[in-house]
Amino acid sequence: MNQGLASLYRAAGLFLTNKENMVAENGDFRDTAINSDRQLWSVAGNLAMIYRVFYGMNLESDKLSFAPVVPEQYQGNKILSNFKYRDAVLDITLNGFGNQINSFKVNGKEQSQHFVNSNIKGRHKIEITLNSQIKDQGKINAKANHFTLKTPRVSLNKNSIIIENYNPSANYQLIANGEVIDKSIESKFTINLPKIYTEYQVAALDSLGYQSFLSKPLIYIPQGHEQILQIEKFAKLSTLPYEGYNGKGFIELTKTKNTDVKIPVTINKDGLYAISFRYSNGSGPYNTDNKCAIRSLIVDNNNEGAIIMSQLGKDEWSSWSESNSQQVRLKKGKHLLQLKFLPHNENMNVDVNRALVDQVKITKLD
Repeated sequence: MNQGLASLYRAAGLFLTNKENMVAENGDFRDTAINSDRQLWSVAGNLAMIYRVFYGMNLESDKLSFAPVVPEQYQGNKILSNFKYRDAVLDITLNGFGNQINSFKVNGKEQSQHFVNSNIKGRHKIEITLNSQIKDQGKINAKANHFTLKTPRVSLNKNSIIIENYNPSANYQLIANGEVIDKSIESKFTINLPKIYTEYQVAALDSLGYQSFLSKPLIYIPQGHEQILQIEKFAKLSTLPYEGYNGKGFIELTKTKNTDVKIPVTINKDGLYAISFRYSNGSGPYNTDNKCAIRSLIVDNNNEGAIIMSQLGKDEWSSWSESNSQQVRLKKGKHLLQLKFLPHNENMNVDVNRALVDQVKITKLD
């Protein structure tokens, strides 16, 4: 606890704001991928140390209870004024240090139970005195900062997987559909091509056994297991001058254009299918900003979940990628897909929720 509190207060004291991120090695805000001042989640974490830790507040359905913990280094008299709790305003004084309550007074009267009821009204004064000791100090298993190996870059050539940034000192594992199937692989190796949709990934492990991020999935789709439809057949073709699309072109999705794209499809076999979209989003950089395009996938009038079309780079409208997929069990026959903008598909930007869509992909998984 002391280390966590010190990390927060040191950063706030040094930088005079609640930064978004810090470097694990030294606590500095420089050299992070992104950072901002006055980040609300960082402010919330700082406030939580007061409300949740020092004062030990727990907001329950029928009461506000207190179980304070104050390390000796933070002892003293603390005053929390004008704390609004439902129909009441509380002035709360916290004295001493420790993790047990010696005295709990409400408006000067001692209480054996350390809470106030949810129906309390008006202004009240609470005074808490702690026991001046913490018997079980606990231990910190402090470890030196450690970086994993670089994420493997892999490619699939027929039935061979190649690790393009192979490190001879690392151990590599092969994962298929989330399960490790080979615990020791070389820079190039062959696989037995399966009869069903399979996602392969590679992980690098260092000498201490720490695992890297998994590689970008290599997707193997058996012949006849994927249906690709040009989406411009189902909505107005865009005249925007971007490249890299398939077929005759693409459609544009905004908050006012193509808000409900209806796509009739025919399924040849019963089964579990993944539905995804080939898209472009050049509204902003790939690692920050808040202009992700979000739509709902409706299948036969059932909302199957969100389709996420993240930013691919500022003005990179000729770069294309694959959205997430939603898995839907479909019967043989005709079905209606809808790519629809609904109220809950708003993003953090609110004004810009835009993408270009090239294709819809329907892939049989079983």
